[in-house]
Amino acid sequence: MAVPDAYRGREQTYIKHTLLPKYLDRLGHKVGSQWDSINYVDCFAGPWQSAEPDYRDTSFGIAFHVLSKCQENLSLIGKKRRLRFCFVESDPQSFEELSAFAASKRTDKIEIVVLKGEFEEHVPQIRQFLSKAKGLPFRFLLIDPKGWTGFALKKVAPLVEDRSAEILVTMMTYHIRRFVSQEEHATQFNELFAELERETMALARDPFNADDSYWRKVVALRLRAGEASVAAAHAAMLHCGARGYLMSHRAQRRLREAYFVAIVTPATKQLRKMLADA
Repeated sequence: MAVPDAYRGREQTYIKHTLLPKYLDRLGHKVGSQWDSINYVDCFAGPWQSAEPDYRDTSFGIAFHVLSKCQENLSLIGKKRRLRFCFVESDPQSFEELSAFAASKRTDKIEIVVLKGEFEEHVPQIRQFLSKAKGLPFRFLLIDPKGWTGFALKKVAPLVEDRSAEILVTMMTYHIRRFVSQEEHATQFNELFAELERETMALARDPFNADDSYWRKVVALRLRAGEASVAAAHAAMLHCGARGYLMSHRAQRRLREAYFVAIVTPATKQLRKMLADA
């Protein structure tokens, strides 16, 4: 694969920017055929080292151009869909560029909100942005940090609590290995599992509770535990690298076991349906 000059020295970004437009193109057309709006949130928008006109070599630029094209295509078959973007960036210079881009692209059919600061600080504002979507909205979050500075993963949960949501997290394997090698990042995961254990023990103290709210807590906890198992096994696979791909490797075995937790009745999809129907 020939790497364009604009991506020299950041080949990993080129791979990401090759995959992202294909992914979003399919997502935009499929979601647009059913949902009234696509609400796209880039939690670490940039831009960083952009060399293409109209920021077509950035994640937010790719998302805007691909999804706006999907919007045009859908309008040709009578499906009028609204696009809503929320871009978050902490670097002052990047924020200024991002704001200028947003100002030049806003229309009556495309809404763009730009937030200055760290992603964690703006979770309430992002949640408010998502809640303002009308009709049947679809949420998509891109978490693509420039390096890993650490943020509480559980803070993302309120942003994708709706069933019509998807989240894509990308990072270099070096930053994933840092979870294992540095205590401050490992603590974030330890807190998550400790929280699950506390909730389990609290529910276990009242096993014969027949209240509907108690049953919902049990189902939600089972769902979170299954998802946490898959996330932990997935992180272990990425940390091991190619060795973890071997069928005989312990990381491969743990991944299969984690998926068993997610698939065995009640499966993840069944638990989500139970919560939605409750």
